Amino acid sequence: MEDFWATPAGFEYSFIGVFTSNIDLGLLMEHSWDSRGEVALSAEGSLLQNDLFLGARLAFNDMQSSELLMGIGSDLDHNAFSFLIEANRRFGANVIVSVDVRLLHSNDENDLLYSLSNDEHAQVSVTWYF
Repeated sequence: MEDFWATPAGFEYSFIGVFTSNIDLGLLMEHSWDSRGEVALSAEGSLLQNDLFLGARLAFNDMQSSELLMGIGSDLDHNAFSFLIEANRRFGANVIVSVDVRLLHSNDENDLLYSLSNDEHAQVSVTWYF
């Protein structure tokens, strides 16, 4: 096995009380890099060899703990991207409703994400705590 190194680096910067409201806006950025670079489907390697994620988080700071996270990730070596939305809100003291949506797309047959290209995922969860 060869030595390699991989690193994700990112930040989140929050704006508190945007537009004189209770809403906080967080801007996110993360870059992932792997020294193994591009790999074949049958080889050991990383899906995140040179990827960039940009996103935003809204915290509504309300009694229902409403939050929204959205972002787009891009593979800088291939024509591939992913998009996500996550939202959740509490209803009463015992119920939380969450929505997750993820979209994946790749045009490059050599990309590890190609097999999932054009796959969409949407999930609505209702959780009851007792």
